[in-house]
Amino acid sequence: MKFINMNSFLGLLLLASTLSLQFMNAQDNKKLDSLLKVYNSQKDDSTKVQTSIAIFEYYFTIQPKIAFNYAQEGKELAEKINYNYGLSKSHFLIGRYFSKTRIIDSANYYYKKALDGYSKLNKYHEIGIVKHAIGLIQLFNGEYDKALKTCNEQIANYSRNYLDSALLMRFYNLKANILMRQTDYIAGIENALTAYKINKKLKDSTHMIRVLRSLSDLYHYSGNDKKTYEYDLKNLSLARKMGNKTDLAVALNNIGNSLYVVNKPKEALPYFEESLPLCVEIEDFSLFSVTSYNLGKTLVDLGQIDKGIKYLHKALEVAVTKSKTPLYEVWALNGLGRAYNKINKPEKALNFLNKAILIADSIGNKDDEFEAYKHRSKSYELLGQNGKALADYKTYKKINDSVYNIAKTKEIEGLTIKFETEKKEQQIVLQKKEINLLEQKAEISNLQRILLGVAFLLSLIGFYALRQKLKRNKLEKEKLGLELDFKKKELTTHALHLAKKNEVLEGLKQKAEEL
Repeated sequence: MKFINMNSFLGLLLLASTLSLQFMNAQDNKKLDSLLKVYNSQKDDSTKVQTSIAIFEYYFTIQPKIAFNYAQEGKELAEKINYNYGLSKSHFLIGRYFSKTRIIDSANYYYKKALDGYSKLNKYHEIGIVKHAIGLIQLFNGEYDKALKTCNEQIANYSRNYLDSALLMRFYNLKANILMRQTDYIAGIENALTAYKINKKLKDSTHMIRVLRSLSDLYHYSGNDKKTYEYDLKNLSLARKMGNKTDLAVALNNIGNSLYVVNKPKEALPYFEESLPLCVEIEDFSLFSVTSYNLGKTLVDLGQIDKGIKYLHKALEVAVTKSKTPLYEVWALNGLGRAYNKINKPEKALNFLNKAILIADSIGNKDDEFEAYKHRSKSYELLGQNGKALADYKTYKKINDSVYNIAKTKEIEGLTIKFETEKKEQQIVLQKKEINLLEQKAEISNLQRILLGVAFLLSLIGFYALRQKLKRNKLEKEKLGLELDFKKKELTTHALHLAKKNEVLEGLKQKAEEL
């Protein structure tokens, strides 16, 4: 893969990011100040509940505890004035807070209350949003089958019963992430691309960032570094433009990973270093754990092993106590095992790798499980326990080959389905062409009939016109004949009259001569 000069590029990005974030923060602060003024002057009604919801959204990514307080106030006011929609919304927001802080039982409790409230109000879009949030919890808990069931049910529901493109996009994207955890990358990419196509029509920048992130991760795991980097650049550009600190922190992580996997740890390091303070600022424990892990493994590769181990320990601590995400725990454990092997401390490495294997197996994460076996094989080798080292290496190869074969089988199945689909599509196209030809023939036949009909009608009209003309000519002729007879009679009468007149004149003349 070809890269531009990273030092220059990073400098430009950091400058652009600083200016952009300063501007966005200034704009957000003005809006927030306006909302707070309005909220403090409002009377206790439904409008004030809606304002508390808007304030929650502003605070949630930067100061979630303050956001939580406004959600609580909104809930109490909604209960007081019997504003059921506002109450359901407030329950959902409180659930989001507990989900973010990984207090899962409380999150599920409030999500259930929100679902009950929305169901009574027949708010189908809002029901879908809560279901999506529940699916996210199932994903982070490693309950992939449950999460997949949730997605499939809601995709069917919002495709058939309640057409909702925005929700379909969310569930397709969530499904893509579940399939990624199950190492079904081909199906994951297909679902993420479906979400991407829907979002292109919706033009939802906030969710487009999440879809781009999914595509980046999926292409990363499927080994397509070029596509990974392509989507990471799009994601980072959009995240900087939007100014959302959570999205920016994730985008920085992703671009760092894109560089790390192509053996460019030095270029990757500044992205992780820029991301970590943002994670602290927005109090996102899951993201902090992931970023600390990425930063730690990068430092280990750069030879700063002791410093890297500190970040990996922090990543593990937060994954266990704060984010409570088994997957992130496995990542940190694998990172520590690998790091301790590098400084020839295989006994310490074994403690972490044994735990990594148990957790990865329990959540069905084969990618990280075979990674742990590979590192543990190295630990046994360093300890001189060659039999165990060989056994672990064989297990690593077996799982690795299994994952590879599953991926290849699914790829072949995907290609087969694609081929069959294209074949059917071609058949449909041919059938459509045949139908079009038949329709054209039918149209031509109908046109011929119409033309024949028109010609026949015209001939009838022509015949009728000719007949009428002949009739008119006959009448004209008869009329002229009568007029001629009449003239003849007039002339005869006139001639007789003249003859009579002449006869009288002749008689008078003779009498005159006699006198």
